[in-house]
Amino acid sequence: MGTATSTPSWTFLHPLPGPHWYASAWGDGAGTLWLTGIPSLGRPAPIARSTDGGHTWALEDFVSRRNHTRIRGVPGGAPWVAGGQGMLVTLHKGKWKRLRTGLDVALLGLWCASPEVVHLCGAKGTLAVTRDAGRTWSVAPPLTGASLVDVLGDGAGSLVAVGSDGVILRSDDGARWEVVRAAVEAPKGSARSWLKSLATWQPGCFLAGGDDELLRSEDGGRTWRDVTPPRLVRNITDVCTTASGQWFVGALERIVRSDDQGTTWQVEHELTGAGHRWVYALHVEADGRGIAVGPHNTGYVRAV
Repeated sequence: MGTATSTPSWTFLHPLPGPHWYASAWGDGAGTLWLTGIPSLGRPAPIARSTDGGHTWALEDFVSRRNHTRIRGVPGGAPWVAGGQGMLVTLHKGKWKRLRTGLDVALLGLWCASPEVVHLCGAKGTLAVTRDAGRTWSVAPPLTGASLVDVLGDGAGSLVAVGSDGVILRSDDGARWEVVRAAVEAPKGSARSWLKSLATWQPGCFLAGGDDELLRSEDGGRTWRDVTPPRLVRNITDVCTTASGQWFVGALERIVRSDDQGTTWQVEHELTGAGHRWVYALHVEADGRGIAVGPHNTGYVRAV
């Protein structure tokens, strides 16, 4: 697998509204970028919005002492935010609205198939779906005790969920799930390995990343192969893809990109500076604008 280098296109952004610890990023494809985070330094968890490509940000009026773990929505639609102890909120007619999920576990991932159909995943193998915009929820029987950190659909029927100890589940309808890769506990004294993020670029094709592993599936999540860039990334925290076929991988210390679906890679940005400037989440829009964020008010913007 080849590698290449290029001039970084990410620039340090200061200030983000904070100080905060940002952990999730999403763009609606219509010019608005969103961030969520977790409580830090005595401050509640934030939700922030930018309408100018990530150059300036404003905090939303909804805050919580629970973690805001994931933000997503449908293109051009309202964001949904999942969090600790079954917390789920969405922006409805300009105001943040809490929804009752009936779940009391940490919700760690979500995917919006449409404004009405939203899938959730979380601790203790939790998988749930609403088909009426959050009024009622259907919870799937747990198939694993592992924490499920992200869930994503390809828009054509296949869904995948990933999580702790490398577990991977898949479904054709969001109601009935199967384990395609069982959780493997780390040896005593070793760190656990997590798959933390999912992306898709065309029907049936998924990218899963976390820690030191990047996996690819081309059959709707049934089988996976390792496409981890050698020597380029470790401690993977987030992955994203664009409609043009670019792949982006965020790690604690750098952002890397592939323009040929993982055949070759280049380092877009090396993180430097004081204050633990790490990437915990990144998002790149179809036009190339992007945002990468992390702890201690870390923020980088990718210009068009």
